[in-house]
Amino acid sequence: ADALNTQDKNAAIIQKKNASYIFTVKDNQPNLRKAIVEDTPAESWSEPYLTTDSAHGRIEQRIVRVADLFHRELDFPGSRSIALITRIRENKKSGEKSEETVACISNLLNPTAQEFGAAVRRHWTIENSFFHTRDATMLEDRHTMHIGNGPLNFPLLRSVAISISHLTGVSSLPDSEAKFRKFAYSFLSVFQIDPLALAA
Repeated sequence: ADALNTQDKNAAIIQKKNASYIFTVKDNQPNLRKAIVEDTPAESWSEPYLTTDSAHGRIEQRIVRVADLFHRELDFPGSRSIALITRIRENKKSGEKSEETVACISNLLNPTAQEFGAAVRRHWTIENSFFHTRDATMLEDRHTMHIGNGPLNFPLLRSVAISISHLTGVSSLPDSEAKFRKFAYSFLSVFQIDPLALAA
């Protein structure tokens, strides 16, 4: 999960469900981030696991290192391992490079760097295929409706539209606002939904 969800109460709930978590640790948890990034002894980290991908006009390298935690070594519910994931991106066209290192904490016991990296990649696959579609194609961030039930109903409909398109084999949604608006109204008409009623 993203850093916004890196909260003790969320980790505790997941622990009670006997499930696993991986949380990103950023500046909203400064002490925890410092403990992972700065205070972990160099010898505690595993050998780095490196992957390289080329897509979307860029080359991206990921370097993953993990370290095991002793029981209750860090003050975060159920934490048993940590990781540092460094992403190095190069724009193929401009040659411009950027580098970012992300800290993570997990209740996974003794994961390898490869296992940890694969789990994080699965999260970003969901993020890119679902939430990016809502933000980029459906322009959710520019949505201005703020009255009645519209602010709750329209995000739900966007999610339903994406899910239905995936289930029916649609490989990609319309790539422009105009095309998507036409797609959306066709979708609503099939279910005999009045768009204006959604805001009521």
